[in-house]
Amino acid sequence: MVRPNDAEALREAMQRLHDDRALADRLGRAGRQRFERLFSAQALGSRLSELYQRLARAHRTRSH
Repeated sequence: MVRPNDAEALREAMQRLHDDRALADRLGRAGRQRFERLFSAQALGSRLSELYQRLARAHRTRSH
């Protein structure tokens, strides 16, 4: 991570990734795993189901 509005730090981080292929590969794999964990169809479906359940409970509570 680099600080916002720090172009030099960003340049250095990008250069490091360019120079260290193993690091770039590790970070790429970790990013893909995180994306798949958070945004897979199953994960999104589970979160949507939880949202619907919370909304239904809230609606029932207000209706009584």
